[in-house]
Amino acid sequence: MAISKVSMEPIDHVVSANPIPPTTPVGKPPKSVFGDRDHDDTSITAPTSAENIRVAVRIRQYISKKDDKEVDCRSVVFNEAKTVFATYRLPLQEGGKDEKRSFSFDHVFGQSASQEAIFLELFRIPMAKFIRGFNVCCFCYGQTGSGKTWTMLGGDKPETVGMIPRALTEIFAHIATQKHKKEFKVTVSAVEIYNEQLKDLLNTTAAVDLRIIEHKTQGVSIKNLTNLTVETVNDVTSLLELAVASRVVAATQMNATSSRSHMIFSVTLCQQDIADEFGVTKLEGVMHLVDLAGSERQSATGATGATLKEGANINQSLSTLGNCINGLVAGAAHIPYRDSKLTRILQNALGGNSSTLMIANVSSTNANVNESVSTLRFADRAKQIMNHATVNFDPKNTKFLQLLEENKRLLARVQELEARKMKSSICSLM
Repeated sequence: MAISKVSMEPIDHVVSANPIPPTTPVGKPPKSVFGDRDHDDTSITAPTSAENIRVAVRIRQYISKKDDKEVDCRSVVFNEAKTVFATYRLPLQEGGKDEKRSFSFDHVFGQSASQEAIFLELFRIPMAKFIRGFNVCCFCYGQTGSGKTWTMLGGDKPETVGMIPRALTEIFAHIATQKHKKEFKVTVSAVEIYNEQLKDLLNTTAAVDLRIIEHKTQGVSIKNLTNLTVETVNDVTSLLELAVASRVVAATQMNATSSRSHMIFSVTLCQQDIADEFGVTKLEGVMHLVDLAGSERQSATGATGATLKEGANINQSLSTLGNCINGLVAGAAHIPYRDSKLTRILQNALGGNSSTLMIANVSSTNANVNESVSTLRFADRAKQIMNHATVNFDPKNTKFLQLLEENKRLLARVQELEARKMKSSICSLM
């Protein structure tokens, strides 16, 4: 199958199309998110964990344009204590004076932070949990043009590769170190939510009726969505390129290649011990890597016609996401997951069985400060959500494993007693 090549340069740059590159230059050993410390980290090794959504803020570097006048990039700043400060002007009815607010987060990255540094800091825990059978979700949130797609997909140079390709590379690097003792199966899917309609990004030949369903034990899934088995990082990278090339984009005044849809790229990792003939060590984790479309103001984007309608639908689904987060934080009896396909699909990631990471992208410029403050408020609420992540392991197998271990212990005891008896017999004959 011929795979379309796509451009993944930063917003406001126009370059020739290129495929997603390897994450490290040839000859340079890659830095891994995995390490020996993971074995002693109870937040990773415990079979269940109640944890808040981890929230990181990334302040986008301003990219100047030809006709730019002097731009104030001091509206959003941060300090070493992971506190973000936003200075903005209140509406006239509220006094019309400058207001300064502060927000604290788990991680904050300034304009000079590299893709590699962000990945290594943010993805150590999610990746370690994923390979241990947990569900994991990572999504970027922010206004249009704030660098979400750049963060998740990145550029066409090894050092600028984004979070999704880096995560995929890490999965197969881990498999390579474990395949002598475990069997692995990796499957991927990609779905686009465009104007509240679902589109299979890995099936370019025929329209398919995609429906969201919920299973009692497996949670929410999409019926008829293509799931393809991949065996190498090249396989999965090619499918990522296909998904990105099939996605809807359009030019606005805020962003020359604005994403007009949400994309969810999902990886399922099944594994079990090679010596396990009963399948009792089988684990299955799902990782959702989400590139959200950005919130928009029509006055800023200059959108009209179909693009304006797209923006309205984007804002509606993001509004529902905000309503779900508000409801979870407030402890509401009803959470409106079903009001949007986005929140329905991500239901597990919001207060459910998932370890979830949110990256909030903001601009430091004065012109975008209102949107940045809105994003910071959204992120501040999201970090209060409590998830309950559990290893996806059949409970019946737990008892079976205990019986197998007990059987091994008793067999070893019998062999020990027989050896003593034999030794005693030999001594008596001497």
